[in-house]
Amino acid sequence: MSPAYRQMLAQVVRDRCARGLLVRLTWFIAACIVAELMFAAYFGQPRFGRALLILLTGGTGYMWCGAFLKSAARQNQPAYACLVPGLRRRLMTLTALLFTACALASAALAALLLGHGGYALVLAGLFSVYILFAHRYPGLNFLPSVAIVYSSSLQHRPLEALFAAANAIGEPAVAGVGLLMLLVLGMLGVRLAFPQGGDHHWAWHRRLSQQQARLSGAAPAAGASAASPWTAWMRRAYFAGLRRDSRGGATQGRMMAHALGTTAHDGNGVIYLLVSTLAMVLVGLYVAGRGDPEIMRMSASAMQGCVLMASLMYAVAASAGTARHGVEQGLYRLTPAAPATSQLNRVLARTLLFRCLRLWLLSLAGAVCIDVAIFGGLRGVTYALAMLTLPFAGLTLRNYAAMQPRTGETAALAATLFVVLAYIAALMMASMLPAFPWFWAGSAVALASAVGLVLGWRRMLAAPPALPAGRLS
Repeated sequence: MSPAYRQMLAQVVRDRCARGLLVRLTWFIAACIVAELMFAAYFGQPRFGRALLILLTGGTGYMWCGAFLKSAARQNQPAYACLVPGLRRRLMTLTALLFTACALASAALAALLLGHGGYALVLAGLFSVYILFAHRYPGLNFLPSVAIVYSSSLQHRPLEALFAAANAIGEPAVAGVGLLMLLVLGMLGVRLAFPQGGDHHWAWHRRLSQQQARLSGAAPAAGASAASPWTAWMRRAYFAGLRRDSRGGATQGRMMAHALGTTAHDGNGVIYLLVSTLAMVLVGLYVAGRGDPEIMRMSASAMQGCVLMASLMYAVAASAGTARHGVEQGLYRLTPAAPATSQLNRVLARTLLFRCLRLWLLSLAGAVCIDVAIFGGLRGVTYALAMLTLPFAGLTLRNYAAMQPRTGETAALAATLFVVLAYIAALMMASMLPAFPWFWAGSAVALASAVGLVLGWRRMLAAPPALPAGRLS
């Protein structure tokens, strides 16, 4: 490998924040793989055990490929693309090689465990191409969710028709034609992921820089354009609450929440839960009793997972957003509406914890409605999974005075990954052990969560004043 390519790859390793997070996630996934292998050795391989191994292993590879793609996009700045000879071509070549190697490795593992190497190679290549296009067009990130909901609403008939057509044509023909199409799409995706110097490149790079600045908590650059219409529409609930509180008469908690950033407002979460629950209940009523029971259980659990993650996402976003607005909080402390120093942590903890628990109760009600619509009653595994997200409400009870602005990114990824893996493990256990006492297990988790929240509440009240956040970091 030439020194130029080595330097490009080294940029991922030299980014200490991203590297540390990726390494920790890699070790965590490796531990999950070892745990799954030990579970299979002692209790037998579950129905989706091999597929889970493929997803974990391939997901790790694509995680590192995505980190390189993010680093390469920063290296392909418009000025560099014009001034450094061959930079864009080398970045495109290295990106194509990395994603191709990851697709080949994932397909080889899938062929070893499940067979059908041709289909596995086409699916892995399709996922690689999707990542490249989604990097340039972020709106494509919603495509998998839309496809899952659409397929579930039609009782998975599109997938069954696709599998039947593929079997009728034959795996070699499908793999050959699919790889040729993916080759063309991959070349186009690589070119789109790395724009060439020009006005379009400058505009795209400006939007990318603003997005990364918002994620890292940095102030927008001078002359930065306003938020997109989609973002402005999503914040309408927050602005409505801001206008209402500005008229006077709001409680100290509501006034304090405006100094914590827009993520501390739970209006968007409430709207999301109401709309998504209604849509999923309608889908559940339509497909109830019309398909394979195992597929119905998996579809219901997938829909419930989208609902139950709302409180977790709020806890992570609110705590991270609070750590990023220390300047506003310093000004808020100077206003007459600010609580006394001795009451500051109590008001902050009560505000964030109450909103998080409110979202959790709404998500629990949504999961119960989905179960009632599809199965006619609450399942034990649904109750246990709902209780599993309750401990993460404690993420709002943190020592904000010592937090750094980017601390929430690690917590977000780690918490999300843990919940997803625990969710998958619980569903596997539910299919293998139908008589498992899920209600007792869920109640034990709820009791432990309540004890943890009480301890977190006391610890936060005994800590130094939380605001302004980050002043002790």
